[in-house]
Amino acid sequence: MDGDDHRDQSPALLRLRNYTADALKVEGTGPPWHRGCVAIAGVLGALAIGQVFELREALAIAPALAVFMTLADVEGPLRLRLATLALASSGMTVGALAGLVLASDPLALGAVFIGLAAIAAVASSIGPPYQPAGRFTLVVALFMSLVHGADAKRLVELALAVSAWVALLRLIENVIAPDARIGEFKSLKEALFTLRAGRWHLYRFVLAYVFAAGLGYALGRMIDAVHPSWVTASVVVVMWSDAHRSYLRVVQRIIGTLAGALITLVMTSLVSDARIIAAIAVVLLYFVPHFIKRNYWLHSGLMLVLVMLSLDIWSGSQFSSHVLLQRIGDVLLGCALALLGTVLAFAGVQERLREAASADAKAAQPT
Repeated sequence: MDGDDHRDQSPALLRLRNYTADALKVEGTGPPWHRGCVAIAGVLGALAIGQVFELREALAIAPALAVFMTLADVEGPLRLRLATLALASSGMTVGALAGLVLASDPLALGAVFIGLAAIAAVASSIGPPYQPAGRFTLVVALFMSLVHGADAKRLVELALAVSAWVALLRLIENVIAPDARIGEFKSLKEALFTLRAGRWHLYRFVLAYVFAAGLGYALGRMIDAVHPSWVTASVVVVMWSDAHRSYLRVVQRIIGTLAGALITLVMTSLVSDARIIAAIAVVLLYFVPHFIKRNYWLHSGLMLVLVMLSLDIWSGSQFSSHVLLQRIGDVLLGCALALLGTVLAFAGVQERLREAASADAKAAQPT
């Protein structure tokens, strides 16, 4: 009967059903358990570093950078993990300076934004470790454009201090429990080879990526100065250089965001003590490196809860459901634009691949 039900459904409904089923699968493999302890130590240490710098912005920027650096990690030898960290940290520092310096010049910021979006698209086509560095550079630039009057020199020193702290934690972790896996890492030579091999599609993907991200930024600017960063961030982290993975990410981010929003509302309605909320946020940090490896919808939900709780603690005001609803709207708009960009990037490509595979299968059949 189930097979008959499948035959009665249209191809579009079957694809949606399959994508949803794939999106909700939870992978059994992930990074070692102690990676979560390193994530907690990284963020708490970054928070302490921010307090030393005596900048109010540092209390939000330092932990955020530590979270990004936690996400910019691979499983493998220490050399590869430190190289990934250095690449991501350098990119985020450049992005932070660009966003901070050009915040008062929308035209210049827009031009830099387009360039960073193109770099992020190219990095996405290569894969680790360039992919997280390209995306986080753009995301950090967008959010730093919201910071006004900060000392650029002090913020660079802050980024270097947080990077050094995270690098030290990875060194200690590697001494205690080195990774058994080799990990996924491309050298510069391998990265250039990957780009040359896929250059027939690279230009189209870069244009679609920049268009979707730029449209998200422009639509967000029509509302206020905050929305462009959140909308565009959703676009750039969801779009991949693989159509199937992009569609999965869209479904996963939507499901995870809605689930995370519901959990946040329930949690904040039951708990009002800032110390308990802070303790919950620290516990959630443990799962940051695990969920992104196991399933993206879990990661999306976790990050929404973590961000909302952190904003609540940092602002010192009572939790506002209005802010949560705004973020949900930003994510949904970003996912819609990422879906549009994916269609533009891959329209007709899948059909050609299927035709080529069918032709190869026919050619392989005995005559």
